[in-house]
Amino acid sequence: MEFGKCKECLKIHGDSDGCSSCNPKHFQRDFDKWTSRNEIIDKLIQENQNIGRKYGLLEWISYDKFKNINYIAKGGFAKVYSAIWLDGPIKKWSQLSNYWKRNESTKIALKVLNNSKNISGDFLNEIKFLNEVSGYMCIIKCFGITQDPITNNYALVLQYMENGDLRKYLKRTANMITWDQRLNKIYDICLALNNIHVHGLIHKDLHPGNIFIGSTFAYIGDFGFCIPANEILSNSTKKNIYGVMPYMAPEILRGKPHTLASDVYSLGVIINEIITVIPPFNNQPHDHFLALDI
Repeated sequence: MEFGKCKECLKIHGDSDGCSSCNPKHFQRDFDKWTSRNEIIDKLIQENQNIGRKYGLLEWISYDKFKNINYIAKGGFAKVYSAIWLDGPIKKWSQLSNYWKRNESTKIALKVLNNSKNISGDFLNEIKFLNEVSGYMCIIKCFGITQDPITNNYALVLQYMENGDLRKYLKRTANMITWDQRLNKIYDICLALNNIHVHGLIHKDLHPGNIFIGSTFAYIGDFGFCIPANEILSNSTKKNIYGVMPYMAPEILRGKPHTLASDVYSLGVIINEIITVIPPFNNQPHDHFLALDI
């Protein structure tokens, strides 16, 4: 398929990656050739592939397509590994060869969610909202979903970040980071948060552990607590407080709901940390006294 005119539907298209009208048909022909063994995940991926979108494309990726799987870190809800994805992400459909052209042998991150063999709302939430903004500048890309055959836990297949999260990056470069580098990171994070907010979403959990540093840019990731900005919160939801305390807006600690403004507050604390290379309230325990100080 060449840029300009689709050889299948004969329509003019303005996308060098292929015809958005015909691409869904190529995915649909393969729907019976794969399954996650979970009806909800299958439906989510199929709906994604039926849209014909250029960015945020999801695939079911068999675990045997990964090699050199190495542990990186763990958080409260997941473990993260690096791996080589043998096939690599899709580039475009080849009309001549009748298959998807791929980047091949791509280094990726596997975010394996703890106890996720029985799929959780947080897992689906992260996929749903990350998918809405995946592909936009400085938002970590999600390529698809896989499943560890030993634990049966599901995993997100994510863009690999060479320099880890922002907290580790600042600690490692504290004595050498330049002002240009600091300002570039701040710009990237502001751009990413703007992209999230423009799509009507609230991140709810912004802190340096959820910001990642690639070879060139900074990226926002971890959308497990993300919500639509216009969502009407139930009383039970309002009682739940999410986030890392030093980065949480005062109104959140008073039990108010998360808003676009509370994301911006977290952003301000992060910007201050990038400028000073000193974590907020680093000399205080993260307890109720700190909550009162905030």
